[in-house]
Amino acid sequence: MTPALHHQTAARPWRVDFSLALHNRSGKYQIGREIIAHNRPLIDSIWYWRWEADSPPVGMLARVLGKGEKIERDLRIAAGGVQPPSDGGAFRWLHVDPLTVANRRPAKDDVVIVHDLGPLTHPKLFGPGVGKSYDFAYRILAQSEARLVFVSGDTQRQYCQMYGETPGSQVIYPPVASRLHKGERQRPAGVGSRYLLTVGAIGARKNQARSIAAFAASGLAEDGFEYVLCGSREPGHHKVTALADRTPGVRLLPFVTDAELRWLYANAAGFVLPSLLEGFGMPGVEAMAFGLVPIISRDTVLAEVAGGVALVVDPENVEDIAAAMRQLAAIAPAELAHKQAVMQSSLARCSQENFLAKWREVLGSE
Repeated sequence: MTPALHHQTAARPWRVDFSLALHNRSGKYQIGREIIAHNRPLIDSIWYWRWEADSPPVGMLARVLGKGEKIERDLRIAAGGVQPPSDGGAFRWLHVDPLTVANRRPAKDDVVIVHDLGPLTHPKLFGPGVGKSYDFAYRILAQSEARLVFVSGDTQRQYCQMYGETPGSQVIYPPVASRLHKGERQRPAGVGSRYLLTVGAIGARKNQARSIAAFAASGLAEDGFEYVLCGSREPGHHKVTALADRTPGVRLLPFVTDAELRWLYANAAGFVLPSLLEGFGMPGVEAMAFGLVPIISRDTVLAEVAGGVALVVDPENVEDIAAAMRQLAAIAPAELAHKQAVMQSSLARCSQENFLAKWREVLGSE
């Protein structure tokens, strides 16, 4: 009888649906990778759609699996929201992205990470059908008893407003990338000593075109300031590049190394990120960890993380952003020290230790 009793009370192992790794290397991917790496003994297997593997497939295999996952999801949506199957409860599943519940229905003890509601609140910033897919997934979650983990309180509030309350849910903040605080620092070629900084994918979503226009309106170039931007390219980057090329004092950098990124964070006069949409805004959090006071859009997660000391602006108002840039460039040492102290205290929630401890608690419970 003892073995049978043990079998009934033993915690069921975890399986991870990490399908987003087939086509995504953004912050969502980094969160999933960290969770898997530090909790591997608790995880039975990792799945990429219907493919089990210890590491993400690459090349043609990744493209085929990613296409297959999307086709299955689209067919369910087209059929009027046909519910996906479950595995019968033999395992507990961790869904690193909500979209995967569209192909594998979550059960009571499963856990789903919710990153943001952007595809629904800002559908024009995403490809066709993305918002509809996430709405389908969120409606499945709303009808399930799965446990939701949000990356911020702001995301949790938005979800509850749209899909109802989520008993048992919690917030676990992603960790600040510790790799950026260790190692050498190297000045990127041509960058001066007085500059404001933006780090993030170059395109429409991050709103760099308005930030560049605001820098021109601020008059800071005449005072010897530069505005430095770096990041990967995404839809809308051509407009940003053209505007940067013709605006005095603006430097749009190509790919930068970790050593160069460390130097940029460590020597900037302030950080600028009045984006139209943020999931968690990891570059903004990294900037705060380096002591940079950020300019951010109102009602975003970064205001939550900054502890109330960020410079908050209307992201669609160029003069509003320009005024904040002037304020940031002229900030007094005492005020800067106060803001840095508040930010460092608030950022304790985003420590690697806090992140790992909370996820160990989630995955270690029955």
